[in-house]
Amino acid sequence: MKNLLIVFSSLTILTLTGNGINNSIINSSAKLKTESANGLTKTSLFNYQYGLLNADPNKPSENTWITNQSSKDHKIYSYNLNYVIGDILSDGTKAETVFMVDEDGNLDYNCEILAIDQPTLDDSRTEMIDHRKVTTIKENYTPYSNSKYVDAGYFTDQVGVNTWQYLQQGQAEPNIDISHEENTSNIEHRKNESEALGLYYIAKQSRAKTNRIDLAVADEIAKAFISKSSLNTDLNNKENLIDQIVTLINKNDNVFNFFLNKPFDIGREYENYSMNYIFDSSNHLIEIYHHRWNNNNNYNQTLNYHYSMWYNGYNSGDEFYSPTFIIFNFWNSYAANWNDFTSIYPIISFDNNSSLSVLCYLYGADKKVGAQLTIDTSHITLIVDNYAFESHLHHDGGFWGADVSLNAYVYIWHDDHNVYLIFRALEGSDRCLEGSNIAVNLNTCTFHNVLN
Repeated sequence: MKNLLIVFSSLTILTLTGNGINNSIINSSAKLKTESANGLTKTSLFNYQYGLLNADPNKPSENTWITNQSSKDHKIYSYNLNYVIGDILSDGTKAETVFMVDEDGNLDYNCEILAIDQPTLDDSRTEMIDHRKVTTIKENYTPYSNSKYVDAGYFTDQVGVNTWQYLQQGQAEPNIDISHEENTSNIEHRKNESEALGLYYIAKQSRAKTNRIDLAVADEIAKAFISKSSLNTDLNNKENLIDQIVTLINKNDNVFNFFLNKPFDIGREYENYSMNYIFDSSNHLIEIYHHRWNNNNNYNQTLNYHYSMWYNGYNSGDEFYSPTFIIFNFWNSYAANWNDFTSIYPIISFDNNSSLSVLCYLYGADKKVGAQLTIDTSHITLIVDNYAFESHLHHDGGFWGADVSLNAYVYIWHDDHNVYLIFRALEGSDRCLEGSNIAVNLNTCTFHNVLN
């Protein structure tokens, strides 16, 4: 996949307000670079990377931050220009317009600044560094594509205060129908809106050469679109955030082209991608990026575990436990919680060569094979001793007859990270003239992905 990262130069001046982003100056020679995070392909558009916020002393101080993400450690570094607002350099330049954050997250200023001003700027830079924010994505952040609004914990600054908000729209809800909304007749793919691209298609129609809709109308349709998604109950201040996204796509050519040139479209391909937005503590949109995910296939785990034990039946008793197997590693890397995971991987099954059986020659047998070893993941809990599958045989011959009890269990449970399995055999027989057998064959276990 082509990785595209649009980086605005130090001449880029962006004003972030409650109504969106005002792209005052765009440098035509945008830089390109690629970046990979945690082994997943990430393509990003930073709205003011290498750029400056329009530091207006009449606006709240939170509008004066300049930000960039380091290409080395992927942390986000922010510096408050409020400490230099109002300062004028010897040539009449406003001091706040010369600072930038480089690609390593370091605060710097234009190298063409006159020597007479550099000592003052060095002092200002030191003070700004002392008050910087350093935020970081969790080291083991969850690489799944779902529709979530995370307002705590995803980004944490250096003093532990959550000041960044993250919006992800992905493959979990590919079929949002807005065809019955007013003024949507000309919106592309309106009957099969991928959640990841819905806002883009709505905003795109507000720029169309024919059948164009008004930006205000597009904004209302976008809010209706969100109201049909899982974000409806989770998204705080939705009107402001959605307005920013739609307005930005409409008015900023770099952002519009970022969406236009995305490597995926509605259809099977979008199942591999999510669109992501990051807002600062004042709900100013900072970053747009898309991720390509590789977790939309069935998850297979090979066990190749076999056990068989014969009992004499006349006077025998035994209890046996297999080792504990992990049949799904780090399910929390695929979903935010277990309920979300079960909606993505709703079924566990074993291959046709797998079986669970108990046998007594005189009194019968109970055997489960292949498709009979299937369970809904919604039935899997934190409780270890809830069995998923059982084969059993019980015979009570009365006072003088044989007593036979054969039980074979497969237990499946989960914790906060993995899904586990263990096999248990339980036998007790008396006065049974023929032998008994308990056996299990567990070959390949499959978690079926409904998005596959």
